Amino acid sequence: MDKYENKKELTGKILFLISFAGLGLMIYLLFAKPFLSIDEWFTNGLVKLGFMNIISLTSADVHPPLYYFIVKAVLKVFMLLNIPFNEVILVKFISLIPYIVLLGFSLTKIRKEYGWYAGGLFAFTVLAMANFLTFYLTARMYSWGLLFIVISFIYALDILNKPSLKYWVLLSVFSVLGAYCFYATAITSICIYLFLLLHIIFEDRSELKNFIISCALNVILYLPWLFTLINQVSGVHKSYWIKTPTVESSITSFASAFPSFGFAIACIFSVIILVVGAFAAKRYYENHESDDYYILSGVFVFIATVVLSIIVSLLFKPILLPRILVPAAGIFWLAFSILMSKFTFNKSMILVTLLILVIGCAGIANQYSEISDTYDKTVEIQNLLDDMNNNNTIVIFDMMTKYVRFFDELNETQQFYKFTIDNKTYRPDYITTLNLPNYNFKFNEDVAENSDKDIYFIVDKNSKIELPDDLNTTQVGELKNCIFIKVNSAS
Repeated sequence: MDKYENKKELTGKILFLISFAGLGLMIYLLFAKPFLSIDEWFTNGLVKLGFMNIISLTSADVHPPLYYFIVKAVLKVFMLLNIPFNEVILVKFISLIPYIVLLGFSLTKIRKEYGWYAGGLFAFTVLAMANFLTFYLTARMYSWGLLFIVISFIYALDILNKPSLKYWVLLSVFSVLGAYCFYATAITSICIYLFLLLHIIFEDRSELKNFIISCALNVILYLPWLFTLINQVSGVHKSYWIKTPTVESSITSFASAFPSFGFAIACIFSVIILVVGAFAAKRYYENHESDDYYILSGVFVFIATVVLSIIVSLLFKPILLPRILVPAAGIFWLAFSILMSKFTFNKSMILVTLLILVIGCAGIANQYSEISDTYDKTVEIQNLLDDMNNNNTIVIFDMMTKYVRFFDELNETQQFYKFTIDNKTYRPDYITTLNLPNYNFKFNEDVAENSDKDIYFIVDKNSKIELPDDLNTTQVGELKNCIFIKVNSAS
């Protein structure tokens, strides 16, 4: 081994040490700043319901159920074993598990296939880029979608190097697990299959049979949820909150593989993505090796995922958000890490490595600041809920999501889910789904009759529901699109 390879290996080991330090930072933040974003409040409430209720409510909320099943199952195990735990910290720790698994893949499979440098660089980039760190600390499905799609892409490498039906089946299993966890992974999986199909058509037609078997297996494994998905798509087509893509949001999406530093820097990052894609294409054209095709596929799976998301957003219904590109960003950084490992460890490579370290560490610093701000907001809302949660309080929820987020936090209050305003009655479907009491709170009458109570209306910020003019209303709290209104009689 020459001195350049020694330096490359040493750099890889240093990158691993930095990655383990990053894991330590995340564990520290779990305990020191256990923040809850608006959607995490939903997760925290939903997993306190039964498995069948989770299926029903995720169906209504346009999400697949697997992530919630994973969280629910872990909570059940802890309870059955009588292991004491903090619910928020445990639920959030479950989102950190995917990074621990990816770190393990980096140390084993990727290191053995491509060396210490590739493994270390991937371990660092899949922590520090694309705001990954925040997603590992967020009690949502994003990190699990990332894990499943990256593992599926790792098995795509085995298909290219040593094709067998076993690897096609594993590709199907992890692709479907991703889709059961996070719908956005399905777009990335389609891109992976398209690149494998191109390889089959131009390089190895003997694998066409296994390709068809794998595609059929995907459909069979997803059948239990397919009709629910069709109904969700129909509902989303009628109404959804995500905005239509603009030139700015599209450019930002291409840059989402990097940390967020504003639009000007995003333009530079977008150019870098395209340059890496062009370089990977040139390398494959010149060498025509399976590793080069794999690298090319990884870069263009990310680019294709962005392009397909923009097309779907323009032709069907907007879906383009940075978080739906998280799984594809993981694939980009795996391909990039393997690409970098192919070069001699010269001054240019050292410079690129240092640049990646600077960008990644700056991204982590930004995310640390944002996490601190979100934690402060979490404490503020938790204090409000604690003040509300007593038997002298009445709470009215205007939507299913508001109920799921806060019903358990307000378990000592008198809760209403059906309400009447100016002779118009609002009765959400989730009352029947969860078999909740069908009591009706009549704002025009019951506010005055309960003057000795504290009455709160938890409502969507953009709701068109207007309370009667003869009531005094005061907004006492706000959590993104959710507001807390205290209601009193004007008399």
